[in-house]
Amino acid sequence: MIDKGFVPKKTILIIDGGFGSIAYAQKGIISVQLKAVGRGGHASVPWRFENPIEKLLDGYLRLRSAWVQPDEIHFWRNSMAPTVISGGAVTNQIPDEAEMILNIRYTKLDDFDKIMSLLKEKSGLQVNLLRQSDPVEMAPDHPELLQLKNSYENILQKPVKVERICGASDARHCAKLGLPVLIIGLDGGGVHAADEYCRLASIDTIHDVLMRYMNAPR
Repeated sequence: MIDKGFVPKKTILIIDGGFGSIAYAQKGIISVQLKAVGRGGHASVPWRFENPIEKLLDGYLRLRSAWVQPDEIHFWRNSMAPTVISGGAVTNQIPDEAEMILNIRYTKLDDFDKIMSLLKEKSGLQVNLLRQSDPVEMAPDHPELLQLKNSYENILQKPVKVERICGASDARHCAKLGLPVLIIGLDGGGVHAADEYCRLASIDTIHDVLMRYMNAPR
């Protein structure tokens, strides 16, 4: 829709988050491939060859030692997680290539170039960008956020949490539009699992929240 020119004028509401909360920021995504190239041969004489698996692991460990990972308390930091690793096909052969895919979540748009430079510098490996999406963030005291929070609390009759989230939603497609982006969602659980579910009553709740928000005096 955005590519076809259907762009809102004031605020973007994404129904792809949690229930009873409003997210005003989410991390961006960088998916990269680290690739090591060596010279393969028979595993019984490893000194004759250049093992790309060892190069890949050494490069990743150098990178990991230079990376400050977030934790449960300090979660609003850039994170890095290896998610796929491959190299070799048989047990007695050193391969010619090995690769790893990293999933990186980052908080600031300006960090992208710094992260890519760090990957290349510390790993010493080939770094191939597979996918990227921008972080999304707006001020937690933005008038539209406060208006939505007020509307939500009036319908829910209890406090609504305002938060930043590490995961990505469809808000990433709107990051470049320069408009306030707010993320809410339905009540349910088991996201992306076989037993994923939604409490149907929450559809009516969110409908009422949206109607109250859109009709609020401004």
